Amino acid sequence: MRNRTFDLFKWAAALFVLLLHVPFPGDVGGTVRMFARWAVPFFFMVSGYFTYGAVQREDAGRLVRRIRRLLRIFVPAAGFYALWCCFLLSDKTPAAFFKSHYAMKNVVSFFLLNNTQSKPHLWFIPALIYCYGVVLLLMKMHRTHWLRWAPLLLLVPLVLGEVVVGMLHREVAAQYSRNAWFTGLPCFALGLLFKEAETQIKRLGRKWPALGVLVGLALSVLEYQYLNDSADMYFGPLVAAVSLFLLAQNVTCTWENPFVLYAEGSALAIYILHPALRNLAQRQLLPWWGVALFLLAGLCLYLGLSQPKISSGVLVETPTTAVQSGTTTQSAAATVGRSAASSTATAAQTAASGNAGTVSYPVNLNTATFEELTAIQGIGDQRAAAILAYREQIGKYTSVEQIKDIRGIGDGLYAKIAPYLTV
Repeated sequence: MRNRTFDLFKWAAALFVLLLHVPFPGDVGGTVRMFARWAVPFFFMVSGYFTYGAVQREDAGRLVRRIRRLLRIFVPAAGFYALWCCFLLSDKTPAAFFKSHYAMKNVVSFFLLNNTQSKPHLWFIPALIYCYGVVLLLMKMHRTHWLRWAPLLLLVPLVLGEVVVGMLHREVAAQYSRNAWFTGLPCFALGLLFKEAETQIKRLGRKWPALGVLVGLALSVLEYQYLNDSADMYFGPLVAAVSLFLLAQNVTCTWENPFVLYAEGSALAIYILHPALRNLAQRQLLPWWGVALFLLAGLCLYLGLSQPKISSGVLVETPTTAVQSGTTTQSAAATVGRSAASSTATAAQTAASGNAGTVSYPVNLNTATFEELTAIQGIGDQRAAAILAYREQIGKYTSVEQIKDIRGIGDGLYAKIAPYLTV
């Protein structure tokens, strides 16, 4: 069962990103801006945490699907903000705008350091793609244990933030610390390590992580007071991010209510769309009800792009019910003897209730029939049809976990039916 605490914390992190980019004025706003830097490292940790299972199973297909999903989100988002900045925020002609923003040095900066020209906040998505790509490469090389050393790379942005920018007051371009190599991958690897050590972490309880959050807040206040706060990574927010992550591991929430599901789906949408909403509010080009509708439309677009589409046009043969099958089997067995008929009827009833004790289980997803799938408790006619349709769409299942890509099959149902399936 998926721990929904992470989804709620991701939603909170998205709100703190808003405070990072649209801060309150004065010292209070500056302190909040400093502390809000915990949000982005937390996003990467959560992504690493939920990748642990694929790494353990060496499920390269799952990582490829995540990369494709992120590309489906990033490409339209980058195109949208390119046009947004060109026609709404820039005084240049479209030709001059695109020539300056997409010069060769900027293209190189994007591919090496994830520096997105139109809206810098989009760097997170290509950085996360790079994280999945690195894990995929190490998986092919059978060297995923190298990721244990990746968190040491956090020393680079910490030194740049605390010493070079904070104490020496030197200007350092944000992309030198805000990229996949020095922020994304180290925090992603931390999420993997925390998942691996989850049993030991749960023994900590909630007290120590909660205390760590307070320590991170106190350090953020001190760093704002005594350091230049123009860098992207500081020690206080990083301590807060780690502590909040450990706290989330110790607070189990499995609610499936609409608010939690909204939190899961809206975090990335809020992260992507909030600069556009800020521009609209600043320029008073749209009333607040229009901004709300714009956000809702963006959320729907995100949900539509991020969920796999299952074709509903696949014709599925009308199933013969398990009871009818059991009756036929029992009639055939009657010629052998009463005991054999009784045994066959019992087996048919077991299959009808979805019990995996029969010899036909586990069912191979790549050869399963409609009747075999519907005999599993928890898989009805619609889900069986969707599983078969998705098999036709992708060609072949490479892992049982791929059925979680089908809408309507969440972690809870997957845990219930997975023991009865194989590939």
